[in-house]
Amino acid sequence: MLKHGYYTCRKCIAVSHRVKFTLPPESDLFLRFALVSDGHYGQERTEYIATHDEMIAWTNAEQKQEAFIFTFINGDLFHDDTTMHKKSLNSVIFLTAIIYLT
Repeated sequence: MLKHGYYTCRKCIAVSHRVKFTLPPESDLFLRFALVSDGHYGQERTEYIATHDEMIAWTNAEQKQEAFIFTFINGDLFHDDTTMHKKSLNSVIFLTAIIYLT
């Protein structure tokens, strides 16, 4: 099981930093899931396709190694252009875990 690692925080001004975290002992875990947020699919001047591909690859690899119950995709799946909604949904169908969207 993954005992520690890094996650990336993205601020509104597109500055990111890595924060170290440590998971509690496995006996203390009640529910394991992945949380994905703010994909902004279709945002101009960003590498949104590569970012989504990386998220899917990482999430699927983690699911294969240390199974979790579901992936929760929280808000801002697409960016401004509502025509990107269907494309953004098509980008996440490759996740292997159950998906919940908000």
